[in-house]
Amino acid sequence: MEENLFGQFLYEKRKQQGLSQYQLGSLLGVSGKAVSKWERGVARPKSQLLYKLSAVLGVSADALLIGAEYPRAGSAGCLSEPWRDRLWDEAYRHLRERYGDRPPIEIVSRFENEKLVLANTDIVQFFRVISAMAKKAEESGMPVFLQGSAGASFLAYLFGASDVNPLPAHYHCPRCRAVEFVPGMADGWMLAPKACARCGTPLVRDGHDMPFEVLRHTIGRNMGFELVLCEGFYETAKSILLSGLPGYMVTVLEPPAESMARPGVSKVRTFVCSPMGMGHANGTCAVRCSQVEYQDRIYGKPYISLLSYDAYERCAALERRVDVARSDIDILDREAVELLLRGETDGIPDFGLYDMKELLARFRPGHLGDAIAVYGIGLLASALPREEASAFIRGIASLSEAIVYRDDVFRYLDSRLKEHGYYDFGLAYAVMDRARRGAYRGQGMDPHTKAMLRDIGVEEHYISRLEKVPYLFPKSQGIVSVKYALTLLWIKVHHPEDFRRLL
Repeated sequence: MEENLFGQFLYEKRKQQGLSQYQLGSLLGVSGKAVSKWERGVARPKSQLLYKLSAVLGVSADALLIGAEYPRAGSAGCLSEPWRDRLWDEAYRHLRERYGDRPPIEIVSRFENEKLVLANTDIVQFFRVISAMAKKAEESGMPVFLQGSAGASFLAYLFGASDVNPLPAHYHCPRCRAVEFVPGMADGWMLAPKACARCGTPLVRDGHDMPFEVLRHTIGRNMGFELVLCEGFYETAKSILLSGLPGYMVTVLEPPAESMARPGVSKVRTFVCSPMGMGHANGTCAVRCSQVEYQDRIYGKPYISLLSYDAYERCAALERRVDVARSDIDILDREAVELLLRGETDGIPDFGLYDMKELLARFRPGHLGDAIAVYGIGLLASALPREEASAFIRGIASLSEAIVYRDDVFRYLDSRLKEHGYYDFGLAYAVMDRARRGAYRGQGMDPHTKAMLRDIGVEEHYISRLEKVPYLFPKSQGIVSVKYALTLLWIKVHHPEDFRRLL
């Protein structure tokens, strides 16, 4: 490692992230003086810090070592333009099938906004492959589900790669396809039951108001997708992935389970996709690697991780026993919802989250919007050391004070900007992006940013809470957790004997 190149590269990347030497040191657990020494070439970071440094700065450990970034493989995409066009036409057909031949302008606008950003990437093919896997898994009685920020994509929802609807709160008629948006409602699950005025069919209550902007930080970087599945479905999933990504060489990695930073993960396999000519033939056997090697090998490349939980095997077995398709389960069933809100979740796995029964009892959610926030607290707490997690939870006096999702931060700041006549979301995105990485924690927010936020009416207590955020998860991840908890609670209510026998 040439020290002058390393130091200059580190300096440039730190500045790009908007971090001071002190802030970067705080994120790494070292002093600002140590960072200064690295940048001046007086000292080098210990090898075990390289991975953490690469994660904070968004570069590979190899790039740090040589003092320069490799070209990001596959960022321009491998699919031909005609094939991409066909996939986008297919996505629009899905839109019309769901919302009618003349969908509301809000829906068409969201679709076109995503297309504007994603049209030259291969993400549409990845969503299509994940959708094919999800459908096959459903047929096999071993469902998979997508977690992570991709749930903020309307495109993913249309293809069936994600079952989280990112549109604002609305009613939707599955029969005549009428749509009614409800302004001012934070979440569609909070809407009251209602029948369609046109045909009398019970309306679907949906929409979680997730801005696409929270997904933008992954565009042109790693397109990463995480799916939870049963071990028994793994070989089928692998076959679908290896055959469904034309133009890519696929390598299968088996990193340590702790790479996923979730307790309870029994096995991880990651399918790393390199453009043709940049790798070997498609892998069939998983290559074991360390956490540092794993991060280096996925850097700059699309990847799909398949996660197995021991607890999920039991849950899938329960679903097969009751033989009711997930699509036929009413997750907003009154009894199931009441059990969740009261924290009566005995037997419901947390899937690596902080003790959700304890958190539900502490914060006592009044509705499902609150429950989603509580699960967000559980996500945050699970990413922290136990003592730090306990202190973080104690520091939240009420749910109204909790900042847990990047979506909510962006939406709030964007609304403040618009109220003051600013229709560019740049400031909202920049603050959200720094907060999601915990960049304000410790050092605090710089005075200039604070002044701008005050100018658009952001309250002091909100700024103060942003400075305490250790990390922000995508809201879709919390919604997926709540949705599956409600699915299991529905089974508990309507098939109690099967539930007791298997969970």
